[in-house]
Amino acid sequence: MTSLPDFLREHLPDTKEIVLGVNKRNAAAISLYLKTGFVDEHEVYVGPKGPQHVLHLRI
Repeated sequence: MTSLPDFLREHLPDTKEIVLGVNKRNAAAISLYLKTGFVDEHEVYVGPKGPQHVLHLRI
């Protein structure tokens, strides 16, 4: 997870941000993403799998 920004800088240098959705019920995944630098900007997307936290990582 921590090597993803470096990979993107090398292979997709125009990428400025990673945005992902994590199911609100998946507390372990949310915690992992937050510990690795993703930011919860309090956006919620309601999709077919239920409410998703939208997390951002600026590169």
